[in-house]
Amino acid sequence: SVLAEAAAEAGGGGGAQLEADNSELRDAAVRGVLVAVVQALERILLDGGPRRVFVPGDAPSLLEDVQLLREFFVARDAEGTVHGLAEEEVDLVSERLLGIVRLMHLPTGELTARFVDEAERLPDTDERDPFTRANLGRVVLHRAAADPAAKAFVASHRAWLQRVLQRQDAKPESVRERCYSGNMLLQRSGSGATVAAATSSSPQLKVTTPEAERTPSSEVTQSF
Repeated sequence: SVLAEAAAEAGGGGGAQLEADNSELRDAAVRGVLVAVVQALERILLDGGPRRVFVPGDAPSLLEDVQLLREFFVARDAEGTVHGLAEEEVDLVSERLLGIVRLMHLPTGELTARFVDEAERLPDTDERDPFTRANLGRVVLHRAAADPAAKAFVASHRAWLQRVLQRQDAKPESVRERCYSGNMLLQRSGSGATVAAATSSSPQLKVTTPEAERTPSSEVTQSF
């Protein structure tokens, strides 16, 4: 239309800038939702309280859920074109969640043996690596109501579990800080350098999860 042509002429290319700005805002919004979803899932699986019970048989379904989550936020069409966030970014934000689900697939005997036998090698906590003694303990806690071996381990190692989990409780886990502070994506992914550069300058949605939604794991040990 004449109006559109006049607007384009007056804008001197402003339409392209507006489109770029809208794209950045959209990505910031989608990124905020991705962070919130991953944060919520990690807390449900690790700090869901004594009423949430997960057994190894749940792991395959949870793995499917993580894969669906990744596919949703990448939003690749039938031709393979990405319409969401970069795949490298989505994978890095959700990789710890995937590692937690893989921990949940392990049998109770292996989890408890590693908690005890690898005490000198495994870190109690780690902001990125899911394979820690605190996470081993939390996975065991979430199956204690359904697994006699897990319940017996919690009962016999209660004080030890509490010491480890209190250290974990003292270090709140933030998906956003883990993945975006200090250009973490840039540091961890050579192919994702442009992703990290974009996230450092793009608008960010601040996502917080109310503390009431999280049950400190050291308190859950008292339930068994």
